[in-house]
Parts: sequence; structure tokens; C-alpha cells
Amino acid sequence: MNTLKLVVAGSALALGLAGVMPAASAATAFTFSDPADSNSSLGTGGFKFSPIQDIYVTALGYYDGGYPQNPFPHDVGIYDFNSQQLVTPVVSVGATDSLVDNFRFKTIAPVALSYGTTYILAGLDLASSGNTNKYFSSGYTGTVSPLITYSAYVINGNSFLSFPTDYTYETRPFFGANMIVTAVPETEAYVMFLVGLGLVGSIARRRKQNAA
Repeated sequence: MNTLKLVVAGSALALGLAGVMPAASAATAFTFSDPADSNSSLGTGGFKFSPIQDIYVTALGYYDGGYPQNPFPHDVGIYDFNSQQLVTPVVSVGATDSLVDNFRFKTIAPVALSYGTTYILAGLDLASSGNTNKYFSSGYTGTVSPLITYSAYVINGNSFLSFPTDYTYETRPFFGANMIVTAVPETEAYVMFLVGLGLVGSIARRRKQNAA
């Protein structure tokens, strides 16, 4: 009977400690409540950003304005500041991928990005004209995820996805590529959970020895 009580108590302790673990909430890197269409330009475009804490990227996406001039698929990638592609092979976002906030998203294996490190999210636009990207500026209402900080718009004119080398700090940058991010759970919560399990195991062994 005492053993059963111990098991029940231990399970409750473990579940209680598990309950203090923060639930990671996934969200798009940026959204537009009143977006404005803009003309596209051939090449890779994206933005430079830094996580304000450790995060996972769980999906990559590209804006879908429903225009025939903006043919899918679009290649999308994440680079570190040494031009290293962090998602391989390159993710090709298609017209049938999940639509969230006017962006098509393709789920990927989670990619860990570190707090305070500079990265670039970039997407390839092969349309020579037409409405394909979005502005994010003071003239239109948009929200950047609180998990990242935006620092600059980046572009190049290559006809394939590649590391953008041209930086601009203009107030009305284009945004075509997007991503879904989630916070990495705090290490302390897992430590508490493991400590709790260890205490339960220690108590069980002690009682077993005393009963012998």
C-alpha cells in the first residue's frame, strides 16, 4: 500500500513539475493586418534579424498574393552571417502549402537559432514584374514577433537563392519570405523536472532498503 502511495505521489510530483514548463507558442515572424502590395524585383530578398532568446524555426514561407505574376514555388532559406545555409536542402514553398496570414508555409525539421546571433531569412522571387511582396512600414500596420528583432532589408539580383549582400535600412523594405518561430523552453524548467524525478527515485530506494 505504501508503495502504491509513493508511486501516486511521485507521479503527481513529476506532473506538477512538468506543469511549470513553459508551453512554447509558435507564431509567424511578422504579420500584416493591413498589407499593401508592391512591385517585385528579380532576385533574393529578405531581412536581417537577431533572436532575443533561443528559438526554433519550424516552418519557412513566402507571401501569396494570388497573382499570376508571382508563380510558386519560391525557394526560401536561412543563413548565418558567414553566408552558411542553415536549412538543407533548400526549402521550396509551393502554392498548395499551408496558408497562414497570407503566407504559404512548409514545415521543416526544427532549426535552432541562438540568442543575440545575426541571421538572414531570404526568399527567391523570379517574377520580373507584378505584385509579389509586401511592405512593412509605418504606412501599413504590421507586427514583428517579440522573439526577434529586425535590423535591415537585404537583397541581391541573382536568379537563384543565395546569400544577400546588399543591405538597406530603408523604412519601407519588401518582405516576401517569412518563417514560423517558437521559443526554446527554459533550461531551468527541465532541471526542476529532473530533480523532482531524482528525489522520487531516492525516496523509493530508501523505503525499499528500510523495508528489507
